[in-house]
Amino acid sequence: MSHFKTGVLANGTVHVTVIGAGAIGTTVAYELVKAGYAVRLVDRLPPGEGCSHGNAGVFAAASAQPLAYPGTVMQVPKYLADPKGPLHVRLRYLPRLLPWLAQFGWHGLFGNKGATTEAMHMLVASSVEDYERLAREIGEPNLVRRNGWIYAYNNTAEMRANLAKLEEDRRRGFDYETLNSRALRERLPGISAHYVGAHHVHGIGHTPNPGRLVKAIANRIQHLGGEIFEAGVEGMRVEDRRVSALRTTLGELSVDQLVIAAGAYSARLMAMLGESVPLETERGYHAMFLGESVVADIPVMDAGLKAIVTPMEAGVRAAGTVEFASLDAPENPQRARNLADLAKRMYPGLSGSNCETWLGRRPTLPDSLPVIDRARSVSNVVLGFGHQHVGLTGAPETARLIARLVKGEPPNINMAPYTITRF
Repeated sequence: MSHFKTGVLANGTVHVTVIGAGAIGTTVAYELVKAGYAVRLVDRLPPGEGCSHGNAGVFAAASAQPLAYPGTVMQVPKYLADPKGPLHVRLRYLPRLLPWLAQFGWHGLFGNKGATTEAMHMLVASSVEDYERLAREIGEPNLVRRNGWIYAYNNTAEMRANLAKLEEDRRRGFDYETLNSRALRERLPGISAHYVGAHHVHGIGHTPNPGRLVKAIANRIQHLGGEIFEAGVEGMRVEDRRVSALRTTLGELSVDQLVIAAGAYSARLMAMLGESVPLETERGYHAMFLGESVVADIPVMDAGLKAIVTPMEAGVRAAGTVEFASLDAPENPQRARNLADLAKRMYPGLSGSNCETWLGRRPTLPDSLPVIDRARSVSNVVLGFGHQHVGLTGAPETARLIARLVKGEPPNINMAPYTITRF
């Protein structure tokens, strides 16, 4: 078995191993290599090939509202009753999911929504500016677009129901304008006539290729001297309350400092440390209309189905909705077909003659906030996972906070909402 040595180099440089090559882990590795650390990025897949490959590509800087709030909790029965709705639970998985759902419901009904919103706002609010800077640094400025996003409404009730959230977003600096049906079609000539109106939210951005963006960051890491290993982590060796090595599919990798940022797979890694976290997998799908285009330069969300259609480099992508099933359950093709149907309903000009589908796994904790903290059982492990729908959006600020933890520097914000000890 091969053995990759690491540790503190003769010049005092410290090695940091980051597990997870999605948006969070790759951005963390980039922040650390810029700070002078010798960085290794480890994942079973190449950078940008997991959940970061197939998302809607939106830098949702205004998405600070928790998933768990009274409106969401009360809508769950309605969502579950609609086979094409935004939420689906596989019945065989429901008994295992019930304890997590109970925690989710408790936080939604009785949790401190204001404090949770503020904590999420701290992670996502500067994301567009962060990615604009980052894209310039890696030589890919065209991978970040700043033109907002649009909520499109099927009826006036949906429009009224969203106003409270929009006003909250406006107070946080994200202004919006109301578009009637005529103004919407002037802004987006290809959109369906059935939408009664829309809200255009400003201060939001998107990337036309999230997978390529993450790969470009990874390429910059290598250019700066970082290493990338395509390897699965099968175990950890712990000595004197420190992780001293990872057992991987490529052999044993010695560890000095370790960051766990592996998204939905982070719970399995935590179990290797003897720690349990209530991390659940929200399975999201996309339908990609390859080679097609719509007369749009902006992501559009169907407010009823909570799904987004985004113009991409390779075509048009419909993404979103939630399915709860096990981490390894097979794909449910109907969920992707529902998204394809939505896209064609939103933009009737789409043919769907060359449509590919995809499944990704979002990591979600019951209070809607991620863990950004040091592990409890070992002294040299930093954690960064559980970003639910805003992993791409929250990656830059998360990377800065994790870099401070690795360096031993005091944080520049209140870290209490993100602690592992809250569970």
